[in-house]
Amino acid sequence: MSDLKNIAKIFGILLIVFGWFFYEFRLYETDDDVKKQILDEEVPKAYVFRVVSCKEYRGFSFVGVDPHGDTIHENLSAFWDLYQKYQKDDRIVKRKGEKTLLLIHHADTACIHLSYKQNDL
Repeated sequence: MSDLKNIAKIFGILLIVFGWFFYEFRLYETDDDVKKQILDEEVPKAYVFRVVSCKEYRGFSFVGVDPHGDTIHENLSAFWDLYQKYQKDDRIVKRKGEKTLLLIHHADTACIHLSYKQNDL
């Protein structure tokens, strides 16, 4: 009977240690972790360019022309709600520290927001 109690104590201790380890060093990311990472990466960036072409694959890979006339390659995150909203010769403007970018098409301006799981950040 004492052997069974000792085995139960060992399994109990292992279960508690495993639970603590899983809680302390979890390997999955919560939604709050992902949102914080998106904001940390995207908010400090600034963009000003005219769209020449774009490839959509896990985000947006734009080739554009900046105001100085230089050709630039910009990779925008897939968290920008830009799918099928831009056209050639549109301008994309984003200031540092903002969670929105402006998509300017001739006289029309669209305000594009960062989104995660179809919710604005």
